[in-house]
Amino acid sequence: MELLKSIDNQFMLGPSILLTPVLAPFLRESQGVFPDEVHAVPGQNVTLEAPLEHIPVYVRGGTVIAYQTPANTTTHMKQNPWTIIAALDSNQAASGELFLHDGVTIDPEDAKVFQFSDNVFSIAVEGDYDGHATPLEMIEIVGWHGKPVQKTLVGSGGQKPNLYEDAECRSGEGANKVNVDGLHGMTEDGTFARNLIIQFE
Repeated sequence: MELLKSIDNQFMLGPSILLTPVLAPFLRESQGVFPDEVHAVPGQNVTLEAPLEHIPVYVRGGTVIAYQTPANTTTHMKQNPWTIIAALDSNQAASGELFLHDGVTIDPEDAKVFQFSDNVFSIAVEGDYDGHATPLEMIEIVGWHGKPVQKTLVGSGGQKPNLYEDAECRSGEGANKVNVDGLHGMTEDGTFARNLIIQFE
């Protein structure tokens, strides 16, 4: 987009995360222009609320990111559960990769591949390093335009997805987000210990 070439108050962090910080003193808002696949009005200059404790951060539609709750040290952070955000594009699909590193190996090859399409979210595990075997706290799917989810089917390690009673899925009529938690039991030996499939119906 030609308009974005002249923007100097926004920047991308990798291919998926857009930041629009406040760059002048005493302001509590910032101005941003969004690419097509970010969940806002593309190509328009938008005023964003930015109180002192908040930095406007956006995830590109069509991508998946994973993060852990911050801690005082990276050693402690690695022990925290994972949260995964899937930001759907206009085709209701998203994908992404996560590379985990043990801090020792020179050439890490342990990739975790995320996919969401046709109301199915999957994690494909490549490699043996699973990131300190921490469980999955929540999956958050934004940009959801489907019907409210009635049930969640979960399959692990290549098993066919079945109804998983412990999983709690929250969505509503008109909502554009679906949150799934209660997956600790399924992932207690590590979020990335094995392949995972979650089907929404």
